[in-house]
Amino acid sequence: MKKFLSPILNIISMILVGIAYGLGGITAAHNVAQHSIGNYYQIVWGGNSLIALNVVGFFLIVAGSAFLLLVFIPKCRKYTAFLTAGLLIAGGVLALMSPANLNSTLPVYNQPGLIGMASLLFAAGFFSLLISVIEFASKE
Repeated sequence: MKKFLSPILNIISMILVGIAYGLGGITAAHNVAQHSIGNYYQIVWGGNSLIALNVVGFFLIVAGSAFLLLVFIPKCRKYTAFLTAGLLIAGGVLALMSPANLNSTLPVYNQPGLIGMASLLFAAGFFSLLISVIEFASKE
């Protein structure tokens, strides 16, 4: 069963992460004056100075996406799936925190694009964690 279920769950995770990259282009946050701060990519790479935590979060998402391809390898699937889940979930948490890390004088509020992106990353991480549990639990 794990031979069929694990690749299907991994394909679902890849689709979710692909949609999350698209949602990163939607407005990520507004300040109190209802001015858009920008999308996720503008928050990470735009502005006068780079904020290390935002850049780390971006590269966690990229590394998690790359490790999704390694989950297709049957011999190391249980370990790479667990690592992928950690990377995607940590990247989602740091993505949610990215507007608050900006040096803004006004408070910022996350918008649905950023919340949806992080939620899809959490779901993809959950599916990767489920693959790891299936691989550790099965006795084939």
